[in-house]
Amino acid sequence: MAAFAQAPQKMSYQAVVRDAANGLIANQMVGMQISVLQGSDTGTPVYIETQTPTTNANGLASLEIGTGNIVSGTFASIDWSTGTYYIKTETDLAGGNTYTISGASQLLSVPYALYAGGSNGGLSDGAAAGNTPYWNGTSWVTNSSNIFNNGANVGINTPTPERILEVHSNVTYSAGQTASLMLSDNFQKWNLGLGYQPAKRFSISTQDQTERFVITETGNIGIGIITPLAKLDVAGQIKITDGTHGAGKVLTSDANGLATWTTPGAASAPYHHFTGTAFGQTMSFPVGNSGAIITLALLENCLGSRTVGGMIFYDPISNEVMIMNSSGGNTGGAGLNSITAAANVLTLNNGCVPMTFTFTVTSDVVTITVGGDPNGIMESKWTVLGI
Repeated sequence: MAAFAQAPQKMSYQAVVRDAANGLIANQMVGMQISVLQGSDTGTPVYIETQTPTTNANGLASLEIGTGNIVSGTFASIDWSTGTYYIKTETDLAGGNTYTISGASQLLSVPYALYAGGSNGGLSDGAAAGNTPYWNGTSWVTNSSNIFNNGANVGINTPTPERILEVHSNVTYSAGQTASLMLSDNFQKWNLGLGYQPAKRFSISTQDQTERFVITETGNIGIGIITPLAKLDVAGQIKITDGTHGAGKVLTSDANGLATWTTPGAASAPYHHFTGTAFGQTMSFPVGNSGAIITLALLENCLGSRTVGGMIFYDPISNEVMIMNSSGGNTGGAGLNSITAAANVLTLNNGCVPMTFTFTVTSDVVTITVGGDPNGIMESKWTVLGI
């Protein structure tokens, strides 16, 4: 960005012309050669011109340096910012170019207005539209990594900001024991904060400083709690949705710790549930290699749909069923709604054709085959404790 002033490329200069006897040369045209010297009164001339001014009654010659006949150099190209400059005048009293009188004096402030009026006295163009200048201690400068304003957004270290404030670099903020950055729109405000106490934590809080999210120095994360005691500490209910969630599902993990929602499997040993047990149906479950205690409940379908239950011991070595206790309409014997056992057969005396449960064992797994009245039983449940 250049700054311009009304500074024409010329400079006013006056001199009193005298002869060798110190007499005034009045009302006479004289020849003059003017040189601009750099560094000293004997320095290198950077510009030379000639003029033929006419003195007034007091011997005063007035001229404008920069408008004469150029001998060498260009007045407009003189860099007034580099060191000191001197004006040397040489005079021919006869108005020619045989110069016999000369003198030199240092330029002080007047020509340096030309420096302020040129581009070197202003600001250089930035790398992009909206580039903001800054003071480097010597002059105002711009570069490609400071602040840009495109009229709508402000960018730091980016000339093309796409948000109200966009920063392309590391941001550090320090303000004692706490520091915060507020983000807001027309409806809400949120604070991003760093605190030395407690626990040197990072937090996200509402406008009234209520902390909603916390990360401690040790890596614990708290949601709804400001002092998390675990890697994830949540105060309140949590919700995990991944497209596989559903009522009754449980969260399970694979070998890599990745969790998914799964439907729990059917009950397995030691609990077994058989519905609609009928003639010829079989059911199998492990019983161990030394024996098993089995509790059972049978819902008969002959005399009022009553439940008969009991506890039995099964010996897989001898393939023998032994009743430990039972309950029903008439327990302990062969009456109605009771269970009895003989060898490897358990019998339900249900008032219809008795239901039988025949036990066979293979490799510690017992298979029970149902026999008797196909309509004599509705449901059975078995709990197995293998040894």
